[in-house]
Amino acid sequence: MFSPPGVDAKSYFSLHFLTPGDGEAVTETATTDEGWPRGWKDRMSWALELELSMRGAGFTWSSADVRHTRSTWRPSIKDRTRSILVHVLPILLVSWAVIRDIYSLYLAHQEPFDDLPIGLQLLLTAALGAFLMSAFSLGHSTFAIMLAPLAPHPLSYFPPLYTARVWELKSVRDFWSYGWHRLFSRLFLVYGVWPGEWLERRLTGKSNEEDADIGKVLGGFVSSAFVHSFAAHTVMGGWHGAFGEAWFFAGNGVAVVVEEGVRMAVVRSRRRKKTGNEKNDMGLERWYDGVVGRVWWVSVLLYTGRNFARGWVRAGLVREMAGL
Repeated sequence: MFSPPGVDAKSYFSLHFLTPGDGEAVTETATTDEGWPRGWKDRMSWALELELSMRGAGFTWSSADVRHTRSTWRPSIKDRTRSILVHVLPILLVSWAVIRDIYSLYLAHQEPFDDLPIGLQLLLTAALGAFLMSAFSLGHSTFAIMLAPLAPHPLSYFPPLYTARVWELKSVRDFWSYGWHRLFSRLFLVYGVWPGEWLERRLTGKSNEEDADIGKVLGGFVSSAFVHSFAAHTVMGGWHGAFGEAWFFAGNGVAVVVEEGVRMAVVRSRRRKKTGNEKNDMGLERWYDGVVGRVWWVSVLLYTGRNFARGWVRAGLVREMAGL
């Protein structure tokens, strides 16, 4: 057997010829993007794989666009079916019922979103978020089931859509890094993260070896804000009311920067109080850190998410989701 030129043989064979057991991890070891397809047939096959697979652009060789590690696996049909029946559909139906009730009782009579009581605004925002997350998961699991018989073809291998449980998240950064999908991460990396890092280094004089975390975070969220606002502009037929998504993502970007600054300040304070040694990080966590972190990220998502919900109401998407 042979692998394409420039492609790590172990990685290629593990993805193309081996059939792991259900849920068994397969580790990619290729580290470059060399070995791209040559010829019309190869290009057509590659393009189809990129369109249908959730694993991201260039996944067949090395790019890990939608996951944080090089590990991937072929989820079993039984596992995905159970996920749909036990987790996804109940959340989808409950959130849809909440959306439908709020719309039929209030918004169907042309009452503006901002005139709703704050409790209903937050409830509708939470329901829309839960509906969106479960809808993504339903599509992801359905495609995993449909493509499972193609194994050992790469199309049958899927990473998890969300890489952490909601209750495991302790910050806004955790949510966007592990609690949300990474389907557009390559776009935001190239058009947001890298320019943001470059700009921070230009303004602060940092070297290329130094972290530019503020520029990285804000750049990624600004690019996401533009993409979502442009999509809202397309749906609404104009820019009026299309900036809700922009404010949502911009607000979350600022929240990530703020929480990181607070975290670093708290860690420094605890180090000094504990031993006076700035390098000793043992025993710095407190029992209430997780509680504070969870309350913080949920509050930020719900409060800023009202901008997102407002835009969906104006665009008529909530009415369509409610089926009214």
